[in-house]
Amino acid sequence: MGAYKYLEEMWRKKQSDVMRFLARLRTWEYRQLPAVHRCARPTRPDKARKVGYKAKQGYLVYRVRVKRGDRKKRVAKGIVYGKPCGQGINKWKAVRNLRNIAEERVGRKCGGLRVLNSYWVAQDAVHKWFEVVMVDPFHKCIRDDPRINWICKNVMKHRELRGLTAAGRKARGLLKKGKRATKLRPSYRAAYRKHSLMLGCACAASAAAYFKSLEPSAGAEAAFRRLHVVGVGHAAESFGLSESGFDSQALRNLRRRDFPPFDHPAVSPGRGRNAHARRFAEGLTDEVVPFVEQHLLGLSRDRTVRRCLLGASYSAVMALQVLLLRPTVFRHFVLGSPSVCFDPKILEDVAISNFAPAAAAADVAVQIVIGEREKEGLTLPGNVHDAMAAGTAELAQALRARGLYVDGVNELPSEDHSSVKLALVGRGLMWFAGRCRLSETAMNLMRA
Repeated sequence: MGAYKYLEEMWRKKQSDVMRFLARLRTWEYRQLPAVHRCARPTRPDKARKVGYKAKQGYLVYRVRVKRGDRKKRVAKGIVYGKPCGQGINKWKAVRNLRNIAEERVGRKCGGLRVLNSYWVAQDAVHKWFEVVMVDPFHKCIRDDPRINWICKNVMKHRELRGLTAAGRKARGLLKKGKRATKLRPSYRAAYRKHSLMLGCACAASAAAYFKSLEPSAGAEAAFRRLHVVGVGHAAESFGLSESGFDSQALRNLRRRDFPPFDHPAVSPGRGRNAHARRFAEGLTDEVVPFVEQHLLGLSRDRTVRRCLLGASYSAVMALQVLLLRPTVFRHFVLGSPSVCFDPKILEDVAISNFAPAAAAADVAVQIVIGEREKEGLTLPGNVHDAMAAGTAELAQALRARGLYVDGVNELPSEDHSSVKLALVGRGLMWFAGRCRLSETAMNLMRA
């Protein structure tokens, strides 16, 4: 039996007479020393070598004393200034293990060194002692050794404070695998952000005041988790927007110019293809979306983002044109009272355009919503066309014929064409959140 193997077997028999005698002597000696002090050599040379120690220049060993048991809340004179449930002082459980706490303490005390690893050496009724292997990143022997010079990188500063050592990874739960660790990697905070990030292009509004939640046990906002809502529209000065209001006729003219697929009679006498609408759709997909994700939200290019485009009336027709022109940029579309009745030729584009294979491959889903009272036509002052409901139904049928998933036509009770817009935002975002949860569930089932 070699020397290291002999030492290993001795440390496995901690209840033997020899080890109990050595432990009693060592704990008495360690109690006389400072809480953090440097060792001349490792107490357990076999264990030190297993965790990376080498008996060469640049390697150091520090011994750290940590109190056992629960933590104590640090409050002056025991006054917590809180509710009765938070009055406790003593029974606060440590989030991380004591070995990780020992590494953090020596790492703070020796800021110029790097923590490599650590191991247990002794304990008594009050304390535990750990020896921490430290590395000098500026020593020539370390910088010239290709097996250890990775620790000289700037990103390796204070590994112990970021949970990157073996004790830190164990405290974070990263030693677990399988279904017990599905929400732990790369960290539980990052996993939450990854599973919760969604991007919606719509107008900001809450659904709480208008609709019940899709799930009776949760509030309306509970389905959103984390949602970025971005409004896209015309410049404020172009239609006189101010604190006192805006020029409704100027805004109506802008919408007639930029949103219809064919030239509006009030803007151009002909009924040719609307070049303004095409430029608007291309700018939205090619410029606005990358700018929002990379500059406003700071997302990386390889980050997977779920996008939804929501529009009502003429802006719903613009969203439909985005689907025909760039079918894979947005995977979800919410079309509220789309004004296809003013431009029925767009239904021919839906029937013959080559967008369908790419949209079906990307699993594009469309929700179509109208107000219940839009079927009354122009007899109601809030409506704009007698054939709004019929045109919307034809659009849903045309999209289904091309192989797309279409939810609707859904009718919002007691809403007409004018009042449906505000209610549409809440309903549309709830539908988008539900679709995202369904896709997450399907992906988890595929991984399992």
